[in-house]
Amino acid sequence: MTTITLKDILTNDNLKAFFKHHFKFFLNFPKSFLHFIKSTLVAAQNCREFAFAKSVFSCPTCSHYTFRPVTCKSKFCSSCGKIYAEKWAHKLSSQLIDKKHKHMIFTLPKEIWNYPIIKRDLL
Repeated sequence: MTTITLKDILTNDNLKAFFKHHFKFFLNFPKSFLHFIKSTLVAAQNCREFAFAKSVFSCPTCSHYTFRPVTCKSKFCSSCGKIYAEKWAHKLSSQLIDKKHKHMIFTLPKEIWNYPIIKRDLL
């Protein structure tokens, strides 16, 4: 069994195939969401790529400079999303009280999964 990374999935050919394969699903989204979804996928695809975006840092006293790739800062991205989740968990842990508790998860029936996506104003 071969291991497939998120980076492999997000190559240009695979990304096009993903949209083509799931085209009917994306028809349910408002047009404004499609731009956001595509830009999020492209940003995650190019995260930490020098060809996509980079920052230049230079020393004010000498001529030394260095380049650093720019991150996408998306929750969808495997590396940026991990950082976001760790910061969120740390922030949340400082707000919780130190008592025993039960954790409950509420889900929606699959027949209405699309409504929170399509009718966001109802949330």
